[in-house]
Amino acid sequence: MALIKCSNCGNMISDLAGRCPKCGAEIAKTTFQPQTQNNYEGQPYYPPPKKNNTLLYVLIGLLAGLLLLGLGFFFYTQSVKNEQAIDQMKQQTEALEKQNEQLKSEVDDAKKQAEEAKQQKVIVNTGAVHSAEHRAVSAGTAGKTPKVVVNGNKVRLRFAPSLSAGYLTWADGTLRSVPKGTKLKYGGWEDGDWYEVIYEGIEFYISKEFSYLEYQ
Repeated sequence: MALIKCSNCGNMISDLAGRCPKCGAEIAKTTFQPQTQNNYEGQPYYPPPKKNNTLLYVLIGLLAGLLLLGLGFFFYTQSVKNEQAIDQMKQQTEALEKQNEQLKSEVDDAKKQAEEAKQQKVIVNTGAVHSAEHRAVSAGTAGKTPKVVVNGNKVRLRFAPSLSAGYLTWADGTLRSVPKGTKLKYGGWEDGDWYEVIYEGIEFYISKEFSYLEYQ
């Protein structure tokens, strides 16, 4: 079976039909050949123009380039921020280390001062010879306030007026003496070649060979 064209109205009908169902005209027995090269009878055939996608590809390339550029800039700024954060952390760490060193130095100084204060504590040997007598205090010279001036180096402050008596020392047992020229409070009592003096609130004896009285 093939399609034919009605010669009267142009309706497409089967070649088996005797008449056109549309106009009733008798149908000639001619086979219809579909038109392939012309849109219309007697007219030349023009193929549809091909689409040019170059502009689309260019736009897609530009967008991809901008996207890559944006990603690169983002990662670069993040890297810079990370480096700045690392530098800031290093600076903070160095500052903390300096503070720790300063605190450690202050603690060491405090310990040193405490140790020195501990060593400066007067050690009284209550078992020294004449330990009772050296605490006796008299009124001293009336109307005058004498001072006992130390006139020697490494002069011992003894607990009793005797060369065999104990003397003032540091905590480690080393001699603790007062510098030459120091003016000690006169205790108001003498025993032969010894002056009684008051040093840090405690009575001691110093040899007259290395000291003298000065009245003020």
